[in-house]
Amino acid sequence: MRRLHLLVEGATEEGFVNLVLRPHLAHHSVIVDARRLQTSRRRGRAYKGGGVSTERFCREVERWMKEDSTAHFSAMLDWHRLPADFPGRAAAAANPDRPRSVARAMEQRFGTRFIGFIQMHEFEALLLTDVLAGIGAALPGYDAQLNALNEELEKLKGGGIGPEQVNDGNETKPSARIAAHLPEYAAAKASAGPIAARAIGLERIRASCPNFGTWLARLEKLDSA
Repeated sequence: MRRLHLLVEGATEEGFVNLVLRPHLAHHSVIVDARRLQTSRRRGRAYKGGGVSTERFCREVERWMKEDSTAHFSAMLDWHRLPADFPGRAAAAANPDRPRSVARAMEQRFGTRFIGFIQMHEFEALLLTDVLAGIGAALPGYDAQLNALNEELEKLKGGGIGPEQVNDGNETKPSARIAAHLPEYAAAKASAGPIAARAIGLERIRASCPNFGTWLARLEKLDSA
């Protein structure tokens, strides 16, 4: 058995790890847990979730790696929120393989026990694999809104744009597209996002989201590494 610690940006990703990734990876002899990144500290109180500075992220990774010297580590960070000074970020801007370029820089920064990964462009891209099956299961009763969203996504798909290629503009990123048709998702996403991903299934998600699929395949093989 191998132990894997994941640093995540927020409650949605943490729920995804607990509800979807953990049982899946257990079948591959990998025990996974998640910790939300501490984004700030005021008056002695730690605040978690949301965007994080490069300095704080690196400090959190290094501290956790020292606490557990035999485990493997990774992170679920959104390209959309990635700071400009993040390892490999500037060099990756013109690279068509941006997520892998940053992932390599992360691995060079933290060493062989760290598996680099950047989500393109955010967690909700995974849900665009099938919004009818996924979000429809998490938030039932919104068929008309989800059908309209699905039509929008089908047009993008017809133009060769897959879930991970839906861009990172404030109004056009995956979560904004979902919220434009279904505002209820924003308030419920911490629970609805993981439920939607489980309803779609990892096999369909990895087939539609190759960047995520490559990362998942690496995690599955940790016990045989």
